[in-house]
Formats: sequence, structure tokens, C-alpha cells
Amino acid sequence: MKLPLGIALWSSAVLCSKLLILHDGDEVVKSHLLQGYTTESKTLKEFSGTIVDYDGDGNLYDKLVFVSSKMPRGFQQDELVEFVKRGSDVLWVLPSSEHLVMSRDAIETAAQFGFTVDQEPALLADLFDNGPLKTNSSLRDLSHISEAKLPAMKRSVAFSIDRSNPLAFAILSASPRAAAICPAGRAATRCSSWYGTDAVVAGALQARNGARVLLVASDSLLQNSPFATDLVAWALRDKSILRLDSFRVLPVHKADPSTSTWQVRDKVEIKACLSEDGRQSKGRTVQPLDVQVELVLMDPWMRLNLSPSADGCLSSGPFSLPDRFGIFSVRLRYQRHGWTHLIEELPLSVHPLRNDQQTRFLFAAMPFYLSWLGLLASSCLLVVPLLLGELATKA
Repeated sequence: MKLPLGIALWSSAVLCSKLLILHDGDEVVKSHLLQGYTTESKTLKEFSGTIVDYDGDGNLYDKLVFVSSKMPRGFQQDELVEFVKRGSDVLWVLPSSEHLVMSRDAIETAAQFGFTVDQEPALLADLFDNGPLKTNSSLRDLSHISEAKLPAMKRSVAFSIDRSNPLAFAILSASPRAAAICPAGRAATRCSSWYGTDAVVAGALQARNGARVLLVASDSLLQNSPFATDLVAWALRDKSILRLDSFRVLPVHKADPSTSTWQVRDKVEIKACLSEDGRQSKGRTVQPLDVQVELVLMDPWMRLNLSPSADGCLSSGPFSLPDRFGIFSVRLRYQRHGWTHLIEELPLSVHPLRNDQQTRFLFAAMPFYLSWLGLLASSCLLVVPLLLGELATKA
């Protein structure tokens, strides 16, 4: 059985990346299909080592392509979870089998990633059509992952997404008229039925440390197609990586744009420039429509929307700083499905108005007023006698 990931993985090659392929098959893809990778390919029976460097802080491999429904015997408990926690990516593909059986440790590992997989998953079937299975995107805003035509699969099982996990999301689900119904003789504890878009075919996890996990319910989904190329490129972190090029607070009416001194009620503008990193789309400008920033002093004081500007960046437009002095934090936190998480914080020191800039009398500024009156009186005591003495002398 040949591994059906050759062309898709070849199109997502990353220079100087160590990639491990673990599979159940008897024959592996040739190494020339994985140009740019330092590739190691083994069956589960051959592999008896580990993928995590327990003596250090990293991993022994940068990427893992795992084509099996069982965990290798050499894996320690939660080793795949630890592999992701340390920043490495996992592409997990379930074999296309009519009698697929998941091992208990594989089910527990999938659950920690936010995927609910049964021990004997049911096959998807279209209730109104005997042809190839049709899929639909379960989310409307995933064009940054792929804009290619969605494929039709020959055979696939289904799983579900744990809705309580905010980092897990569905990329592809079954069509509304499809269902994964357990056979009559299969125990309810080993199989669950999923209907319509609740039956997920491709699910993903975008970890906060940037690592990615992609679970594909059928290897037929990753045949040679533009969609398969985009899907594998996303899983191996070749695309959809957000980078914050600049994040600044700019004055609106001041001549020096590099000033860092602000006063209450100053007119300012917040600008953020985003771009996409990765081998496929490096340097491409990104202008999302749902980015917000917060002005925080212990608690949020202001929340502003950033809109696309003509220079390719995002701008808040002119606004007035709060009538409160202190050291504020300008926080940008962007967390959307399919994108790497973007968190940035910028200090903003806001000073009060000077006493001579106040528009009303302040009792708190009485020492200032008294010192001014004292200076005026002392000036009079010095200047007036001199003038009177000069007049007396002339007289």
C-alpha cells in the first residue's frame, strides 16, 4: 500500500526541516518526493524510539506525518501532546478502511487535541446519492488556508470537534445530507453516529505556541489536488503565519512623528502593519477587517477597531486620549482560526496638562499660584524702590 501523500508533501517542502513519516503501509514514498526535507520514513513496527528530546527542551524532529490509527509502541504516554507543546507540527491521517479500529491511546491523544474519535468510527454516506462523498467548508472565513475547489472523497470515516476547546476547529465537514451511521450490530460505546455538518472530515488545532495539528479522516482527501497541497502546506506551517511588521502610536497634529511624550486629550492614531510569513506567501500584506486594540490602565479604557488604510496597514483613525494620566498599555491580540496567534503590547505614557495649560482654577495647584504671586511681589519690591530712588535723585 503506497502512502498517498507524496505530491502534496513535495509541494510543501521546507528547507532544512527534519520530517518523520510513521505509517502502517509496506511501501513508503521515495525520498525525492520530499525535496528540501531531511526525511526519515518508518513503519510502526520498525520505529522503537522517541520523537521528543527528554534530555533537552526541544524535539528530535520538526514535523511528523502520522498515517495510522494506533500509537507506536515506543511512544511514552502523551508523547504526541508533548511533541506539540514544544512547538512541532503534526499531520495525522487515518487510513481509508471500512473496518477502521482506533487504539485507546490514539483516542485519548486525539481528545487532548480537541477531536472526538470513536473506537470504531462509522463510514460517511450520502443519504440521497450513491456517488462520491461531497464536502463543504464548515467555516466561511478560511480562504487563507485554501481557495481551491473542495474535493469529493470515495470513502471516509467521521469524527467531531470538542466545542469547549477554543483552539480546535473544523476545516471540512460532510455535506448537510450526509451521515455517518453506526451499523446495527456495533455497540454504542464503540461507535457514535454523526449527521450533516457535525460529521467532520478534516479538523485542526492551532496551538498558542504556533504549533499545528491537522487530523484528516481519510487519506483519499490528500490525493494530488490543489486543495491537498494547500491543506498540507497549512499543517506544515508553510502558510497562514501572521507577522506584525510595525505597531506604533502616531501623533495627529505634532510635527515630530517620533515623539513619545503624550498628554491627556492629545489626538493620536494607532497603526499596525501585518504581513503573512511562510514559504508559499512570504511578505504578502494582510489587512483583516476584525482587528481590535485596547487601551488599558489596570482595566480597559478604550477599545478601537482597526480599518485598512491606503498604505497597506491598519489604522484606528484619529482619536483623543482619555482624560486620565498614567502609563497605559496598547494591546493587540488577534486570535482567529487558521492563523497563528498574534499578541503585542505597547506602553503609552500619558502626562497631565501643565498648570499653565489648565482651563479652570485648580485648588490642587495652589502652590503654583502662590509661587507665581510671590515671584510677582518680590519683583515689585525690588523694582519699585529702584525706580523711586532714581526719581528722587533726579529731583
